[in-house]
Amino acid sequence: MNQEIKPAAQARSRATRDKLIAAFEDLLAEKYFDQITVAEIAERAGVAVGTVYRRFKNKEAFIPVMLEQQRIRQEAMLSDPKARLEISDDATLHDALRAIAHYAWKQTKKEAHVIRTLYLFARLRPEIVSEGWNILEDQGLVQIKALVDHYSDEINRTDLDKASIMIFYFFNSILIERGLFGDLSPEFLADFDEEEFADEVADFAYGYLMTED
Repeated sequence: MNQEIKPAAQARSRATRDKLIAAFEDLLAEKYFDQITVAEIAERAGVAVGTVYRRFKNKEAFIPVMLEQQRIRQEAMLSDPKARLEISDDATLHDALRAIAHYAWKQTKKEAHVIRTLYLFARLRPEIVSEGWNILEDQGLVQIKALVDHYSDEINRTDLDKASIMIFYFFNSILIERGLFGDLSPEFLADFDEEEFADEVADFAYGYLMTED
């Protein structure tokens, strides 16, 4: 266990911790991590500042807990028929890629405030979140590999494992660029609405998979 996180042994303590994490995530939807203070977290959660410090050494100690909760949410979503993406049996590879692009874009936008913070910590402070972030990435890669295997007869790449990695990397990179840092994206992207943008992302991925080595 991360030494900066103080254990929440009792149910009441866990409930308070979860309330603090929820307050922290709410604030991330309004401002960046560096702009949030412990006092603001306490006020949003309706507790004293001392309550925060009894469970978290500092603001950074919220990150591993938030990452673990994000992993749990993602696993729950993948196992929930109402939440996960379902692709019809008669869908073509192109259809499937467009469905995935739209679904991934909506999820990225919906949870941008959480994913952006975790992403930045994974890049700038990997000692805090590297293991948990890798688990999240592995979960996503498994889904892409399943897709590529399913449509292997339509795909012209010979190395399907490498193709899966490249598709996953491409989706992640382009969706993160606009979905998490849209206010910093190039102005020339402004003319693309969200539906059109997701279609274009899928079409690029399709073109790669249909290109022979």
